[in-house]
Amino acid sequence: GHAHCSVLVVPGNAEIKGQRFVLATDGSVYADAATAMAGSLAKILGAPVSAVSVTLPSQSAQRHEEAHAAANRAAAFLTSHDIDAEAVVYPGRPDEVIVETSATKKADLIVVGSHGRTGLDRAMLGSVSERVINAASTAVLVAKGS
Repeated sequence: GHAHCSVLVVPGNAEIKGQRFVLATDGSVYADAATAMAGSLAKILGAPVSAVSVTLPSQSAQRHEEAHAAANRAAAFLTSHDIDAEAVVYPGRPDEVIVETSATKKADLIVVGSHGRTGLDRAMLGSVSERVINAASTAVLVAKGS
């Protein structure tokens, strides 16, 4: 969390082969940094990317539209760089949905921004990225915003 650069966390039994990446996006500048980083790696490894955004049932219709827009924007960016990408939006708790999506899609890398769209930076990492790192059995790349 104190690193001035992006950080890759790889559990002992994880391998990054370029099978599929899951990109978590919420439309924040941190998610934009994660999108660019996921795109660079996906291009090198020839990996398809699932851009996932998560909504809570209690959120407004506007926030649900923003989630769809964020996922679609990330997928469009990746596609424009000749990367096979899809946009998906699921309901639930963000960290759980990101990790579940990674397992369901058999991804070998999760890419998240270091903080979310709330702008409330924690002392270490954003709570979603921290929980994803703790729960994932795959590698997690935490992208720092510019």
